[in-house]
Amino acid sequence: MKNQLLVLVLSAILVVSISAAPAVYGQTDNIIKAPITVATDKDTYETGESITVSGEVSRAGAGDVSIEIVGPDDSQNRVGIQQSSVNMDGTYDAVFTAGGLMNKEGTYTVKVYYGVVNVATASSSFGYVHVVTETPSDETDDMEEPEVEVADNVFPDRVTMEGTEDMIMYDITGGKILSVTPNVNSTSLVITIQADEDGVLTMTIPRTILDAKDGEEDDSLYVLVDYEEAVFDEEITETDRTVTIEFMAGTEVIELIGTFVIPEFGVIAVMILAAAIVSVIVITSRRTSLNIMTPRL
Repeated sequence: MKNQLLVLVLSAILVVSISAAPAVYGQTDNIIKAPITVATDKDTYETGESITVSGEVSRAGAGDVSIEIVGPDDSQNRVGIQQSSVNMDGTYDAVFTAGGLMNKEGTYTVKVYYGVVNVATASSSFGYVHVVTETPSDETDDMEEPEVEVADNVFPDRVTMEGTEDMIMYDITGGKILSVTPNVNSTSLVITIQADEDGVLTMTIPRTILDAKDGEEDDSLYVLVDYEEAVFDEEITETDRTVTIEFMAGTEVIELIGTFVIPEFGVIAVMILAAAIVSVIVITSRRTSLNIMTPRL
């Protein structure tokens, strides 16, 4: 009887041991021991191209895959790092862009890590070629700006006026003068400019071209910049007036207003026109007198 009882106890212990064994085996099997693979979609990349890294693990379930790109010739020089989730079929992928910290030509190494207890690793490599590309700003700089038309009487340091040998001398910063035209109606000089940036215009104007008088006394000119009153400096001598005017980038018109301005067609042209008018009046008067003196038949 004792022998039978002993056999029963030993059998029970054996059954329990066998049933418990799979549980222990299952826990050990959860540790990732299988290798991981990695590859890139190309062998060589140029600046700006996409680098696709992909691979496969034998069993999913141990978190994400860590991916590093290092090099060239320096395992501590990290130029890219990402985490990639593992798909149900054990595959993973990630995309990097060539360039940025990857600024040296050479061979770069892709390293991947996977697992918690036993970490599986793998590596691959690719070449990188640094390519300099032209930017839109470079293209804009290379384009020639359209040439702005400048009046025939405007030169780099002076302006000539029809009907007189006197000239306006000037200096300008931040832009250039396009034209200078007298306006008899407003007794002014109208100056059109191209102002690329803030600047200063200094003009020495003979009083035979533009002047300002209050009776017999000298008066100050009146200055408009883009049709608004402006502050300016003025020096007056017996022969000319020197004005210094500040303007802002984008300014188009400066007008100097006085009490006298040379006619647009010059003094000689005006004298010729006046002489012609007088001649017409004289001829007309003579014809009228003859008509009156001729007796009617």
